[in-house]
Amino acid sequence: MRIVIEPLLLSLFCGIAFLPGLLAQEQETDDLWPLIESQLPEQVSDTSLQFIHSLVRGKCGDDYSCLYQNYSYVQSNLERVFNLPAALYVGVELIRIAKKANALDDEAEAHVDQYRFFDATGDPRLSMTSLEKAGQLFEKTGNLSRLTYVKQTQLQNSLAFRDIDEVLPKMDSLFEQAKSRGDTASITSLLIRLIDITKGHGRFEELESYLEALEHIATNKTGKEKHSIELRTTLGRVELAQSRGDLAEAIHQCQKILKILEKTQNRWFEYHSFQLLAEMEWERGNRATAKSYLEQAEQVAVGLDLLMQLGIVYGIKSRFAEEEGQPAKALAYLKQKLLYEEEWKSRSEGFNMQAFYLEQDKEQLEVEKQRQQLELDLKNNQLRNSIAIGGLLVLLALSLGIGFYYQRKRKTELRQQNILIQQQSERLRNLDETKSRFFANVSHELRTPLTLILGPIKSALGSGTLDNRNFTLLKKAQQSSEDLLKLVASILNLSKLEHGKLELRESAEPMFPLLQRIVSTFESHAERSGIELTFIYKAEKDLQLKIDREKVETILNNLLSNAFKFTAKSGKVSVTVADKGNALELVVEDSGRGISQNDLPKIFNRFYQSEEKNAPTEGGTGIGLALCQELVQLMGGSIRAESTVGKGSSFYVEIPRKEVMRTFAVEQSLERELLDGQEVGETARYAPVILEPDKGVNANRHRPTILVVEDNHSLRDYLYTILGTRFHVLTAENGKEALEILQSQKESSSSNKDIPPVSLVISDVMMPIMDGFQLMEKLKTDDRYNRLPLIMLTARADIRDKLKALRIGVDDYLTKPFDEEELLVRITNLLENYAIRQEALNEDAVPGKEIPAISEQDRQWLETFETYIKENLSNEMVNVPDLARQFAMSESSLLRQLKYLTGLTPAKYLLEMRLDKARQLLENHVYNSISQVASEVGYQDAKSFSRSFKNRFGKSPSEFMGRG
Repeated sequence: MRIVIEPLLLSLFCGIAFLPGLLAQEQETDDLWPLIESQLPEQVSDTSLQFIHSLVRGKCGDDYSCLYQNYSYVQSNLERVFNLPAALYVGVELIRIAKKANALDDEAEAHVDQYRFFDATGDPRLSMTSLEKAGQLFEKTGNLSRLTYVKQTQLQNSLAFRDIDEVLPKMDSLFEQAKSRGDTASITSLLIRLIDITKGHGRFEELESYLEALEHIATNKTGKEKHSIELRTTLGRVELAQSRGDLAEAIHQCQKILKILEKTQNRWFEYHSFQLLAEMEWERGNRATAKSYLEQAEQVAVGLDLLMQLGIVYGIKSRFAEEEGQPAKALAYLKQKLLYEEEWKSRSEGFNMQAFYLEQDKEQLEVEKQRQQLELDLKNNQLRNSIAIGGLLVLLALSLGIGFYYQRKRKTELRQQNILIQQQSERLRNLDETKSRFFANVSHELRTPLTLILGPIKSALGSGTLDNRNFTLLKKAQQSSEDLLKLVASILNLSKLEHGKLELRESAEPMFPLLQRIVSTFESHAERSGIELTFIYKAEKDLQLKIDREKVETILNNLLSNAFKFTAKSGKVSVTVADKGNALELVVEDSGRGISQNDLPKIFNRFYQSEEKNAPTEGGTGIGLALCQELVQLMGGSIRAESTVGKGSSFYVEIPRKEVMRTFAVEQSLERELLDGQEVGETARYAPVILEPDKGVNANRHRPTILVVEDNHSLRDYLYTILGTRFHVLTAENGKEALEILQSQKESSSSNKDIPPVSLVISDVMMPIMDGFQLMEKLKTDDRYNRLPLIMLTARADIRDKLKALRIGVDDYLTKPFDEEELLVRITNLLENYAIRQEALNEDAVPGKEIPAISEQDRQWLETFETYIKENLSNEMVNVPDLARQFAMSESSLLRQLKYLTGLTPAKYLLEMRLDKARQLLENHVYNSISQVASEVGYQDAKSFSRSFKNRFGKSPSEFMGRG
């Protein structure tokens, strides 16, 4: 069984390109329509509707825009209640006022509406005449999109006397023309029209191709336009399923229509879907379900006052009753059907369409006569008033001259004001950029003193020589320093957001343990402050979402810190998590003093402080909530606040719900916890070259010499302090001074036997006179120093991208702030490699001659060797015998060659390459899983990889992954 819409209603419900008809829309409330609706007569005549003109004219006067808008509004409501004669009556007035105002497009659109109404009332002659007039007007205005609509409508109507194979090629031609000019509206309306045509003529193969094309268009649309197209395509799918006898699929598609209707209100499709479902469920034998759907269709039709559709509903009820063997009920329903049809017909009685139009023509002739008489009167008056007009013209010219002078003067003043405003705007922009650069630069500079605070504190805490009081004091100092470091990171994140450089690093995360852990970090603070902390979780406990864990922590930490800050003792703070279907909602509530209504709209502004007169002075940076908003928006979510002074505040955060495979997320989470928990216990701590300082005059002979190049005096002293007990330390303030020290040491090395030559250089990046990059270039291009290992220190994480030229296994870099242990591990590894390389060079050196520089041939060989290893890092089968075969060398020759060039054995060199590649992957957040990184660099076991990584770099892989 197939069910189609009645042909009489197609023009009403299918005539507009994107919408199925004005009947399907909910109109805005207005004071005019209820008044008109209350006065509408039961039987419409050509004189009973004059009151509409009186009401509209009384509201708008001669204002064309107001008249056209209100007449259109009244007409659409008349169409909604199916009072088509009255809608036609209003349409004539719309055409008249548009023509008078020379608004050709408005006049054409009014004719299109008249076409639809005439077509629905069964008057093909007048409907075609209206459509023809609309086409002529659209052609005159050059509105190709609406002209295409007229032509496609004419072609569809011609199917009454033409074969479909004659019409379809012409429709396809219009379609190609629309595509060539990129006319999306026409393409969409043509596809809708082609779907109606092929559906009505049983051309289901072509119907499916047109449906697919329209469905593709829908993927690029949003909002009501998308839903409107989806309704049309889904209805087409219903017809397609019915043609194949697949009632289950047809019902499924109907239910999809109802799902779409939950997002956009369209009463016509709602009615039609319920009617289709009722008849199909009846055919499947689900009679109770069918009756339920039919009742819902009746409710929609009653609500819209659709008499014709109510007649159809009672016709179906009559058929159902007859098939159930209830003739009395069937007869009663049939009578009700006839009553609705009679009432529908009675609404048009007394309205003589031909007489109505003759009367309109007569009125038009009368207006034309009056116009001609006025023109004649005007010509007579022109002769009598010529002298007066001449005098007025002279006065007018004089006035215009004076007016032009003052206008020109005013324009000059305005131009000067505009220039001044532009200059002020540019100055404000420059100030804003200067402010942003200032905060960013200050944040970078703060990392150096933070290194000097955190480093010594950590060393002191780990010494084991402190009493409880001093240990507690230092622990508090460490916590405050870490809080300051977080603040610096927040400012840097705001700067990155401002320049579009902060990116999402999403990974699969189990939400319950993550959020519970974040909230639990505030439990001790809550106990100390006497505040009740509550965590309420209203989602699935094993819910796994793809989120940026670090940013979620930042957001929740900031909101909770604020909540505790403004909540007094015995107050309450709660965190509620709820699954909203398409988003996860986090609500942080407190019972604090609240936020004033004047401040509430501005609390997410950067650096905002309360403007209330009696507001307490509490400090704060004004960046916490601003950062929260920026981070939430970066994740595609939203944040808002509600507050009542004296009662508390609530912050609502919604994060897009990107659900992932649970097994994958659980694997990542367990892996992270496993590695983080085991690395500390299983990883060997650093082993310095000399564990205890030597005593006596010749102590320096037994200790390697390290040159520290740092312009910051305090950081230079700190490095001297932590390195001085293990190494001989030389210092320089910039790269130029460092080169002079190296040169002077080279020249005096033969006479000064107490101080060994420099074995390693530690250099800052940003320095005056000669920075770290310039120093690195000098060292690497000088044969005397190119073998010296170099560690670069930087406060800027993004500078690491510029350090790719550093040789693997020889050089390294650290981002401030760094740990003492991390620095010593790096130094130890580099010095061991340097010592091995020097030993290999000394074995091959000729007595009395300097060690030769690396030849160009050796450089090229090493570059080729490195390239091969980089390309095969993920292959765990790559080993020393394989490398020897690949480069046509014996294993001993390969060992000798690599030790000479890098100071590393082939196995150690391969390990260095793998670990350095892993460091790059972790720092750049290429992968979200440590096991993925391990696999990428040729490790089967993540725990083994984690141990090797910490031995090399002094930090675990998870610590590197968490860096900004």
